[in-house]
Amino acid sequence: MSITYWRKQIDEIDRTLVSLISARARCARKIGSLKREQQLPIVDAAREAEVQKRIEALNSGPLSTDALWRIFERVIDEMRLLQEDALKYNQEQTKARQS
Repeated sequence: MSITYWRKQIDEIDRTLVSLISARARCARKIGSLKREQQLPIVDAAREAEVQKRIEALNSGPLSTDALWRIFERVIDEMRLLQEDALKYNQEQTKARQS
């Protein structure tokens, strides 16, 4: 098969990845709201360890588990930033209403 064929395959996979990452972000935002309501920290090391173990168990290659985990670390970092931004925004809104 040609390079063009494989690039089209990658383009389609990228579309799916963007959709899945966006769905994950929406879930993370909802979790961030619940964490805020329950006054829980944004970072949950135990949960991240669970995710890492699950990723290791699911990985069938060709990427090494370390490489795949590095990708997931970036995704988790961005989800954490999304939660932190939402928390800051809500704190600012609360302060503005109190003024």
